[in-house]
Amino acid sequence: MILLRLGAVAVLITTIATTTSCSKSGGQPARAHAEGVRSAGFVLFEDDAGLDFVHQVERSEAFRICEVNGAGLAVFDADGDGDLDLLCLDCGRYPCGAPNRLYLRDANGRYVLADGGPGLAEPDFSEGVALGDVDNDGDLDLFIANVGPDRLLINDGKGRFEALPAELSGIGDPGYSTSASFFDYDLDGLLDLYVCRYVAIDDRKTCTGIDGRRDYCHPAVYAPLPDLLYHNLGGGRFENVSEKLGISALASYGLGVVCLDVDDDGDQDVYVANDSRPNFLWLNDGGRGFEEAALVNGLAVNGQGMPEASMGLAVGDVDGNGLVDLFVTHLRAESNTLYLRQPGGFVDGTARARLSAASLPATGFGTVLFDMDNDLDLDLVVANGSVGRLERALPGATKGSPWEFYAEPNHLYRNQDGLFSMEPELGGDFCADVQPSRAMVAADLDQDGGLDLVVGNLGGPTRLYRNRLPVGRYLKFRVLDDHGRDAIGATVTIRVGEGRLQRRVAFDGSYLAALAEPVHFGLGEADRADQVVVVWPGGERQDFGPAEAGRVHVLRRAQR
Repeated sequence: MILLRLGAVAVLITTIATTTSCSKSGGQPARAHAEGVRSAGFVLFEDDAGLDFVHQVERSEAFRICEVNGAGLAVFDADGDGDLDLLCLDCGRYPCGAPNRLYLRDANGRYVLADGGPGLAEPDFSEGVALGDVDNDGDLDLFIANVGPDRLLINDGKGRFEALPAELSGIGDPGYSTSASFFDYDLDGLLDLYVCRYVAIDDRKTCTGIDGRRDYCHPAVYAPLPDLLYHNLGGGRFENVSEKLGISALASYGLGVVCLDVDDDGDQDVYVANDSRPNFLWLNDGGRGFEEAALVNGLAVNGQGMPEASMGLAVGDVDGNGLVDLFVTHLRAESNTLYLRQPGGFVDGTARARLSAASLPATGFGTVLFDMDNDLDLDLVVANGSVGRLERALPGATKGSPWEFYAEPNHLYRNQDGLFSMEPELGGDFCADVQPSRAMVAADLDQDGGLDLVVGNLGGPTRLYRNRLPVGRYLKFRVLDDHGRDAIGATVTIRVGEGRLQRRVAFDGSYLAALAEPVHFGLGEADRADQVVVVWPGGERQDFGPAEAGRVHVLRRAQR
């Protein structure tokens, strides 16, 4: 598949083509499993009151836009014990900030506040986070995106983090950063870093809401900022190559980012969700530079040719045609958008997938495509919360909270062969809670094969929703390069009967969030994958044969 660059002759496709859905192995058993999950009264997600973190942010009289956007988080094994730990980002009072909090999972499944080291103890007005082993020592390091100087934190392998000084790391931009992603754009074995940036905060700007009260401004009131690209030089040192490689040529309001090989040429490209402006697709020219090509590939605007308030991003093959699709969340009264990949580009498939009308009453932020019921299809969840004061507080919102009039319920959509249906009853507590939600990840916290949800709420508690899935088989893969590092940028495809399912190896996505855990596949009633194939960064293909269900398989790249 070859996507188009700006210099190529192209036709912007704005109508949806007919797609072919995945033909599952044992389609009837897979459907029977799914219907069992949907049986009357069954609730899939249950609030697990196992965390005491409450996000702190002051809603000041200045109504600075950064106050309404935050609540980032990361789920990863911080201390190397095999459990998934939780990092909760905090904001506090601008510009003073607050310390971020690391919670380690203990042997009883509880999350215990830990001493995360001096790097996390420093107060910052933090929004987003990226995970990656930047020094190739086998543990995961952190990039914290702040309103103010960003930080690069190095892990000692035991879950204690130390900030590298900006003069050493080359990272410490003082602007307004949001989401970020580590990826190896030049395939040199070192993880580079892409950072979204938002607006230049200006306290002289004042705005009012629909009721005439003082409220948060639309981003267009402020000057936009260009994103940043850092090249990893080794030893914890980075060089800002944004100008040299073309990234700084365009400024916008960046909120979400994913790195993936969009044009199947072996290197990693970058897709950026820009708030109220056309989105970016930075096509990677083999590490020599980046060219913005979202418009000609159908990813800049929606099918009506309009830019939207893009915030969160999810990636996955939702229609089973073997090509990766993209989902983007937007403001209330703007439909969230599903971009379906077709040969030669993307099309707006939101209406075709039955996702248009359901999202209009809410403002979407964090979002994940994941197989919540292990039936082989990728389902969808969206964390919602307004950025402007609602006319009235919704039922269930926390009374007396400064954010009571910004709270909205979350959405859960079940996928059946590429068609989505909203099912709040199945979502249980996840859909019943009414909060101003922001970041979200789906992770198997208790390692039982069902993916749980973690949601960060603005000025409220971070929620853990346990997946109560009673049946269904699954597979997981830890994908490592020939040096034993997580092979970020690789893709895993499994064959189950005549159907094929694909996942990428990545730690980015959603909104202000990061996740590092094995790649997960639901198998329905199948007891194995008949074939497992990995395409490594650079394009090399490796066949690992069949894989049995119910296990974490380690896939290691053959020595070159």
